[in-house]
Amino acid sequence: MDKLDEKMRAWKNDRDVPDTVWNQYTQTLSSLPEKRPVKRTGFSFRMAAAVVCILALAGTGAYAAGQYFGILDFARRQRQEIPQEAEKLIDNQIAVSGEKETEDTIIDCTVLEALCDSQTITMVVEVSAKETGKYLFLPTDAMPEDSVAQWSTLSEQSAEEYAAEKGLTMVSIGGGISNRDELGIAEASMDFQSRAEDVMDIYIRCGKTEEGNTLKVNFTATAMFMEAEGNAVMKKNVTLTLQDRSETVTASYFPETPFFEGAADVPYEVERAEVIQTELGTYIDIFYSDIDGEASESSLEFWPANENGEVYEILGGSGRELQETGTYKTRLQLNRTEIGDRFLLEAYDYNTNEICGQIVMQQ
Repeated sequence: MDKLDEKMRAWKNDRDVPDTVWNQYTQTLSSLPEKRPVKRTGFSFRMAAAVVCILALAGTGAYAAGQYFGILDFARRQRQEIPQEAEKLIDNQIAVSGEKETEDTIIDCTVLEALCDSQTITMVVEVSAKETGKYLFLPTDAMPEDSVAQWSTLSEQSAEEYAAEKGLTMVSIGGGISNRDELGIAEASMDFQSRAEDVMDIYIRCGKTEEGNTLKVNFTATAMFMEAEGNAVMKKNVTLTLQDRSETVTASYFPETPFFEGAADVPYEVERAEVIQTELGTYIDIFYSDIDGEASESSLEFWPANENGEVYEILGGSGRELQETGTYKTRLQLNRTEIGDRFLLEAYDYNTNEICGQIVMQQ
């Protein structure tokens, strides 16, 4: 038995994974490659695939208990680490103050879990059919020819094959936060997992600029018959109140030199970085100016690393945001990471896959 098997068996016993689920995991694992090269990370593909396999088969979230896919389940699928301190902030008693729907809607939606810190909103919303046994739900970005196994354990068939065999109507399911501007939401990531033919759990994680501890959020779930003419969208809207109970600590870092060493072709002058720490994660805001006015055409990104040059894993970012001062701000989101007094900031060219230069940032 190798170390992976030992870890996964210990994990199975700790989580009380059903034997049927474990058997499906072992069958899948036997067909996976041992490893694949991944640039500058110690993440094991085989381990990742094994964990994703089990998580896709059995929910393991703090409140899931096999009933739905919770925040912890979806986060693990995306390699996001949620510390125990942040787990305590997950709310499964969401205050809903209003609901609206289009007259012909076939769906209900329930906000199952939410997790807020000063920088992000994370939610799991369950969309279900009002009348069961009639529909096959697909994620909003799925096509009829896609395998149902991509979002459920129902079948390996394509969605159109499965729906035809079962006599079901295919319905595209989506949703999102509709008062994005009010909350200062620029970008959001989504994931889908179905635990029944007509039940879809949607995971949403987004950054925000609204700083209040009490947040009013409007969520709109959508449904659309995939084979109907006109593709009319049916909607169900819920208004909910979320609480940010996190603690935030911010530290400022400044470059030893504002220009990237050994990189005359890096057109940026770094002003400072703000490192924001909460129970949930680490956020790095980098403020810089565009020396030659061609930032919009640049293929450069920022990578943070420790003093040994080991790059911190980046979960996401906000892209370039022009400030009133004429400088730019870029946000990087990491798993909860202790940065220390100094870190390296590297300029990475994603076209050439090369590090073009680095500077030292210090408090």
